Amino acid sequence: LALHPELTVTVVDLPAVCHLGAQNVAGRAGADRLRFVPGDARRLALPKADIVLFKSVLHDWELPAAAAMIEQAAGALGPQGRLVICERGALADEPARAVGAENLVFAHHYRAPVAYDPALAAAGLVVQSRSEALLDMRFHVTAAVRRG
Repeated sequence: LALHPELTVTVVDLPAVCHLGAQNVAGRAGADRLRFVPGDARRLALPKADIVLFKSVLHDWELPAAAAMIEQAAGALGPQGRLVICERGALADEPARAVGAENLVFAHHYRAPVAYDPALAAAGLVVQSRSEALLDMRFHVTAAVRRG
């Protein structure tokens, strides 16, 4: 936000995460354009947005619940909006190295990125790009836009 004064960001997350986030950014450049909305993202009406980013969210839920969240996010997007899904990949995708124990808790839920394709299609979205990033684990990044 400090580098891009034209941006505003809304973070929807659990109350404790929002509280910590607000404390962390207090006094930083651009913090006045960052809003935290505490609550359950499965039940809150998402604000209208140009981009909705799910980062390490969807793997927490079985596919029907993840699909409902994708549908809700698609409804929040403007006509040129983009939905971005950034999720850890399946452990089988990992390079031959140790995976941190903190990532093993949800390991049985980590999915290949194509697992979300039916939900994206049902929400009227089409995959625009896929990429990977190696952070603490391999993350798959899928960007989807409205069909047409």
